[in-house]
Amino acid sequence: MRSAGCETLQASRIGITKQKGLRAMHDFSSDTDQIRLQRDAKTEPNTDLQATKAVPYGSPQNKAIDAYRRAGATAPSAVPSEESPSAAERPVETAPVDGDGFEHSAGTVADPVVRDEAEQPRHNVETSGWSGSGSLKKTARPASRQPVWQGAKARPPESRPSHRPFDPWEEKRQRAPKIPPASELISSMRMHRHVYEAIRNTIGRHPAEQGGMLLSATGDYTITDYVYDASAATTGAAYNPNTDFLNRALIGRENQFCGIVHSHPPGFRRLSGQDERAAWSNLTSPHNPQLRAYLMPLVMTIPDTGRFELLPFIVTCHPHGNGEVKVRSVDLEILE
Repeated sequence: MRSAGCETLQASRIGITKQKGLRAMHDFSSDTDQIRLQRDAKTEPNTDLQATKAVPYGSPQNKAIDAYRRAGATAPSAVPSEESPSAAERPVETAPVDGDGFEHSAGTVADPVVRDEAEQPRHNVETSGWSGSGSLKKTARPASRQPVWQGAKARPPESRPSHRPFDPWEEKRQRAPKIPPASELISSMRMHRHVYEAIRNTIGRHPAEQGGMLLSATGDYTITDYVYDASAATTGAAYNPNTDFLNRALIGRENQFCGIVHSHPPGFRRLSGQDERAAWSNLTSPHNPQLRAYLMPLVMTIPDTGRFELLPFIVTCHPHGNGEVKVRSVDLEILE
């Protein structure tokens, strides 16, 4: 049976042995660290690893280092801690912050200016990458583009070119009216006998509508000659003069154009609206400076009525203009 003194001595020896073992392990660890430090001093230090070791994972400094790596930049040799005096002096913009961090930036970004920017991301498509301050700004998703007009019914009518054919009458009616000649010149229609006979033997012997050109050589609206328009485009209700043919007939003549004679169907013994427009057009034409009155007799033909009849009309411009004319029904004088 062992005594109490022996057990105490044995425990003391065991304690001394443990202390020696721990001291030996500490010495070995110190030697190992010294060897590692000497070896690292001979090689270039890895700044990324040193910076990572200097800060805890998940801290703002650690996130700054990660941002440097993603941007392709070199991490700083030493990142100051939050307790370091230089941390307050360093501007936050120099450490790019990942845009995803703005979702919880209130707990990670200490600078109030940056926190305000984090809480209110920029709405600018042009700054969707690195901003001018050096920090990556998170941009909000642009609002969907809404059409200006909702639905086809709300859309205003589009301006379309008019497909209405050009009406030369709209231009002609804007011409200035001419002053009528002296009343004694248009109080009656004077016509030479041979002209009267020529009209009866041509227009008077064909059904309506036929026509021809009247000419005057005296300047007092006395009809001295006549040209039958045999090639006119005519129907039973309209006479369209062949103006090319009639204008060629005027070449080399001393007689001047003074009017048109044409036939009407039975019962139409007055000028039509189209006849009045034609009179205005010829009266105001810049090619007819001599005209101030337009002679326009109508013919009732032998085939239509059984006899030849000539109804004299003289047309002048109305002072109001705008295509309006005055039609005078006058007497016919046959000159031998």
